[in-house]
Amino acid sequence: MIDLTGDDGATKLYYNGKTVVIYGVETKKYVTTPAPVSIQAMIEKNVGNGSLDFPLADFLTSAPDKSFLAGIKSGSEVTTVTIDGVPCRHLLFTQSPGVEIELWVEKNERALPRRLVATWRSEPGQPSFIAEMYDWDLSIHPTDADFTFQPPAGAVQTEAKIPTPAPAPKGARP
Repeated sequence: MIDLTGDDGATKLYYNGKTVVIYGVETKKYVTTPAPVSIQAMIEKNVGNGSLDFPLADFLTSAPDKSFLAGIKSGSEVTTVTIDGVPCRHLLFTQSPGVEIELWVEKNERALPRRLVATWRSEPGQPSFIAEMYDWDLSIHPTDADFTFQPPAGAVQTEAKIPTPAPAPKGARP
């Protein structure tokens, strides 16, 4: 189960190994779709087809290091900073075209991510995505019920809208 809060409101994602439910908290609308049995396959299906915009998906794959580093052109360690009392390595990566990714990871044996900032330098206004990751508790053992969506009062199920990909420009290769 994932809680997301962004400019477009709060969203909850529930995945139980059989279905994915995406619930808009403010709209009280949800979509249920069949899902593959692995987290990796679910992410590939839902992020890949455009039905889910989830910039942190790389951290949930079976090989997060490889997934995160895919497409990276350069990287370096900037410095060590303290976030919420924890020393963290500040890492800077670049992707083309014009994407800059900053990642702060704990400077200890856990090496958990604490902050991620992605900035699209080549886009007008240089938009950014910022994620703060905190309150890590790796001792929690959730039950299957924690991953099953129970519609709250007044929630309405809607049809999944899978976006149609735009045609490729002439001369573009797949």
